Amino acid sequence: ATKRKSERPPVNRLNSLSSRSLSRNIACSETIDNACLICTANAATHEYDPCQHFPMCQECCARLDQEQLQRCMHCCQPATIRMRVPNTPLIQ
Repeated sequence: ATKRKSERPPVNRLNSLSSRSLSRNIACSETIDNACLICTANAATHEYDPCQHFPMCQECCARLDQEQLQRCMHCCQPATIRMRVPNTPLIQ
């Protein structure tokens, strides 16, 4: 059953793109595109499908409520969460 808004825990919102800084837990070779958008502390391993919005880590994915699991938090379209293929730098 879906919980009422008043019964759900508060959601931490991102203030700006500048809050997406690299963390000590992410290897130097990884880019900000591979960071979890929720905690910014871990590498993103999951994202919404089919829109590919909101890359997130396993820990943050596990904390999402039922509504967040079924609807993209960015575009609000129906979606599922799938394993993410991280962006990799081009080898020249």
